[in-house]
Amino acid sequence: MATLYNWGIYPKIEARILETGRKADLPSLLEHSTEVIARGNGRCYGDSALQQDVFSTLKLNKIHHFDTQNGRVRAEAGLLLSD
Repeated sequence: MATLYNWGIYPKIEARILETGRKADLPSLLEHSTEVIARGNGRCYGDSALQQDVFSTLKLNKIHHFDTQNGRVRAEAGLLLSD
């Protein structure tokens, strides 16, 4: 269990954090959670992505392809814009 909150620092909740760095692990990781929400970097205002079971996408942060011609990036959900 971990205390989660976003930039507004309200509300704060206790949540179980689920995470993996491998997409192949997702089905087994989520198998026992009936209500889970994906969460990015937690830098939103309000109570977005706060649930009893939270899947952190931060370890899914790989770039799969960068098209230099068009400036398009294909990346996993946990990649931060600062990266």
